[in-house]
Amino acid sequence: MQFEWDENKRQKVIRDHGVDSRDIAAAWLDGLPPSFRSDQEGEERYVGFAKVKDSDWAGIYTLREGNVRFVTARKWKRRDGRKLG
Repeated sequence: MQFEWDENKRQKVIRDHGVDSRDIAAAWLDGLPPSFRSDQEGEERYVGFAKVKDSDWAGIYTLREGNVRFVTARKWKRRDGRKLG
């Protein structure tokens, strides 16, 4: 599985949220986690759980040409867990 991201956006997420897409990718090396669909801006997007440095994160991603492309990341919310069903 290949991961990709926009480097400028990655740096912004690090500054704004304190998590790096690289760390989320490392948590997902064995396969994508259970995720739920959360389309935005006309794009098919998914939200998946990641445990990074003892914190729970939501990695928001899309699938492009067989790659996982990170859009952004944020803290995992209780309601995210309920959406996994």
